[in-house]
Amino acid sequence: MSEYSQPGASAEESADCKVWLKRIEEAREFDKVARKGYAVDRRYARGDSGQFEVDVPIAGTYIDILASFLYARDPDVDCLPAESAGPARLEDARKFGKTLELVIRRLWKKGKLKAVMEPSVRSSITVGPGWFKAAWMERQNRDPVLIKRIDDLQDNIARLNALAADVESGEGQDTDAKRAELEQAIQGLRAEVEVVIARGLGIDFIPSEDVQVSPNVPSLACYLDAPWIAHRVFMPLSDAKAEFAELGDKIKRATTYYQTKPLDPTENRDTGLLAEVDPEEADSHKPGGGIAQGGEGSVCVWEIQCRDSNMILTLIEGLDCYARPPMPPNPGTSRFYNLFLWAPGIVDGQRHPQSLVNRSARLFDEYNRVRSAFAEHRRRAIPKLGFDETNLSAEYAKKLESGGVGEMIGLRPLRPGEPIGSMLSPIQYNGIDMGLYDTGVIRSELEMLWGIQEALSSSVQTAKTATEAELMQQGTMARISYRRDSLEELLTALGQHTAEIALQKMTHEDVVSIAGPEAYWPEGLTVEELDILVSVEIRAGTTGKPDTSRQREAWATMMPLLQQSIMQVGQLRGSSPLDIAECIEELVEETLARTGERIDADRFLPDVPEMIPGQMPQQGAPMGMPQQGATLNPGVMSNDPGIPAAAGPDPRASDPPVA
Repeated sequence: MSEYSQPGASAEESADCKVWLKRIEEAREFDKVARKGYAVDRRYARGDSGQFEVDVPIAGTYIDILASFLYARDPDVDCLPAESAGPARLEDARKFGKTLELVIRRLWKKGKLKAVMEPSVRSSITVGPGWFKAAWMERQNRDPVLIKRIDDLQDNIARLNALAADVESGEGQDTDAKRAELEQAIQGLRAEVEVVIARGLGIDFIPSEDVQVSPNVPSLACYLDAPWIAHRVFMPLSDAKAEFAELGDKIKRATTYYQTKPLDPTENRDTGLLAEVDPEEADSHKPGGGIAQGGEGSVCVWEIQCRDSNMILTLIEGLDCYARPPMPPNPGTSRFYNLFLWAPGIVDGQRHPQSLVNRSARLFDEYNRVRSAFAEHRRRAIPKLGFDETNLSAEYAKKLESGGVGEMIGLRPLRPGEPIGSMLSPIQYNGIDMGLYDTGVIRSELEMLWGIQEALSSSVQTAKTATEAELMQQGTMARISYRRDSLEELLTALGQHTAEIALQKMTHEDVVSIAGPEAYWPEGLTVEELDILVSVEIRAGTTGKPDTSRQREAWATMMPLLQQSIMQVGQLRGSSPLDIAECIEELVEETLARTGERIDADRFLPDVPEMIPGQMPQQGAPMGMPQQGATLNPGVMSNDPGIPAAAGPDPRASDPPVA
């Protein structure tokens, strides 16, 4: 940390920066053991814990399987009318909810939510916490510390100006190379392939070791109650010069970090005991040494979100001045922090969550211990022969000892005529008892902890019937349901956060470009009024792989009942054929959604016919209307004989029914 005052910084600003950097340093020292645990857990995930001769990477395989079950696709958002909307605003709430659903989905898609959630889920499984950040990005209000760049023309202009300043000053190395890079940047700007100003929702994954929560909270599960949260980004020096141009030459005094060199998988290294792991092994950058990014080092930029003062501070290690002037959150939401944590492994009385890798570490060690002992036993169980060296010369005895496998060696006994067989005798060795090296019990206990069935993680040892396989599948879903529920709760909070940001930052024209001209977007609606009008929720079970077998069975029972109800209620109310058709269309869309496939139902349904001028709207049931009790797809689902037919007029009557 810097101990001198930067030119141009006031005494109050310099003192405040020093206090915050020292506060972060003390908090990181407080949580040093947790970062040591991150390094140990990642060794198990890589399969190089280094304590045994045989390290089987079971943890990495389990992480891949479980992550694919927990988050396989972006979830479906439901914005339903809130109970407080009341009958008078019910229709407006429905239209607004439909529009808001489309807006949230588009913002998540453009922000690449799935690409961010996958590493966040893996991080939670591997080390415990899974952090990500969601912030609104635009040129007028750029998030100070967000790895994901806007990548528009203004960004390139800022980098070009910083590069031109380096070339003009002649400082540093490789001036000719920088001049060539400047010319290439100018040609790229002339191409005009980027938009002038970009804006949207930026979603970023943050490694667990780069987030520091105030030590005031006893558990990271209470992170929303923390007085402050800080997270860091290692930014290449050239990008930092462009991003914080107002610092000028002061940025050269910042502490320089270098990227940690990746491990060589072919290198034979003795990692020693896990108790000797350095907590800094979890960091991606280290001061001094390592690998430079683009021929230069990086600076460590800290963003501090202080809930007590309702301000966001941006600091750079090594400087005692603000990288940016302190600012309040813009836009402000019902939750102050734009950081999100998924940590389902919270243990009562423990500050940091426990990962599945950490919970299974002793079982992984036992598995590797059994496999290593088996390898040692096989190595010692090589067939051997003993020979009578009193009847052989030293020369022939040495030949016999150094002979290879399957090699023929001529022997000349000292006592001629003595049979060779009487001179050789096999040496008995301990046989291999496979029961001692059976790992079945260990695998079953690992499957119990991880909730992964045997068929997903290994070869099927015993043939199973379809019913047994279905029961195992249901068991897998039940055992991971608590993790999926907590993940959906977190995504619900993200949906609420996204809705509040969109309400403040998007105009009616922006929404029309997403939801079409029929979009309903009440400008001027406040964040408090949003909760009164609609409720933002995540549709349960839409993040992971769908349990299609169970869903199809349940829907096969419900769908005929719903179809019969549509026909019966429509007839009793005298509804028009178009209203009934819209209800059936919704039923078809829901049926396709239950399959887990993204299929557009409009491709298979007829369009509404155009009205001929002067023609009266048709009343009653049109020709071709499905009869009551019929299903939408008779080839797939047949009528359930246990379901009573809907009440209605007798089709054998001569007079047509009265609508």
